[in-house]
Amino acid sequence: MHILTNSLKKTPIFAHLNNQQITMLIKRSKLYTADAGTTITAPDNAVKHHLLVLDGNIKSQNKWLFHGNEMQYCWQLQSDESLCQFAVLSSATRAINATATINTRYLFINGDTVEELQNANRAASQKSEASTQSCTDRLLKIAV
Repeated sequence: MHILTNSLKKTPIFAHLNNQQITMLIKRSKLYTADAGTTITAPDNAVKHHLLVLDGNIKSQNKWLFHGNEMQYCWQLQSDESLCQFAVLSSATRAINATATINTRYLFINGDTVEELQNANRAASQKSEASTQSCTDRLLKIAV
């Protein structure tokens, strides 16, 4: 768990969370497995989840219309738990369209919860900065 937490801390999505928050997110998430060829869908087909591939390989695609033409972008995510390599597909703004290409272990992390934790951390940081500035202002007044 420690290695996974530290790895996620290095990704932009989780960088503003502390280790305890990341560990809590992982522990709250159900572990899934998929055989090769299985379509991977978020719980309840929700679009507010990040897909964390622990071990295996997925092929994902995003389709959209652009001036009446269907556009498509495909990519593959690979991970190997034995090498401490994990992959994250951030899908908190769109539906996941992913297929396991080999036997794969993965979990979903709720994007709304991640955002709530980020906002709480940001608010606490701003409050701390304001408090520090207030103390500095008082010390300057005393010094003058």
